[in-house]
Amino acid sequence: MDGPSVAAALDQQVGAITAWLGTADPALLYVAPADTEWTVMQLMAHVTEVLRYWPDVMVALAAEPGRSFGRGLDDSVRTGYVAEHKDDSVVDMVRAMTEAGAQASSQLAAIPDTGWSATGVHQVWGTISLPEVVQRVLTGHLPDHLAQAQAAYAAAQGHA
Repeated sequence: MDGPSVAAALDQQVGAITAWLGTADPALLYVAPADTEWTVMQLMAHVTEVLRYWPDVMVALAAEPGRSFGRGLDDSVRTGYVAEHKDDSVVDMVRAMTEAGAQASSQLAAIPDTGWSATGVHQVWGTISLPEVVQRVLTGHLPDHLAQAQAAYAAAQGHA
C-alpha cells in the first residue's frame, strides 16, 4: 500500500458515491428507512465528515508511529457534523464531499513510503497498522456506506 494507490482508490470511491447521489430522487434522500436509522443525507454527511477527519489522523500517525488515536461513536465533532449537514441540498453535499475527498486524497498521496509501515494504538482496536486503519475507516468503509445509502434509498422508495 502506498499513498498514490490509496488516493486513487479513494478518488474512485468518492466518485462512485457522488455519481450515485446525483441520480437519486432528492425527495427520497431525507426519508429515514426506520425510526432508528439514518437517512441517505445523514449517511452522506457522515461520509463527508469521515473524509475530513481521518486523513489528518493518518498523516499524524505516519509522522509519529506508536501514537494513540481514535474517537467514540458519540464524538461531538462526528455527530455535530451529521446534525448540521443532514438537510443540505444534494448540490451542496456533493460539493462538500468532492472537496473533502480531494483534500483527503492529496493528504494520503503525500504520506512517504516509510509512513505506511507505521502502527498506532487505537482506543478499541489496539495496535494497528496504518494500512489497516485506512482500510477500516476509508477504503473499506466508504463502499459499505454507499451500500447502506442505497438500501436506505430503496426503503424510502418503498414508503413513497
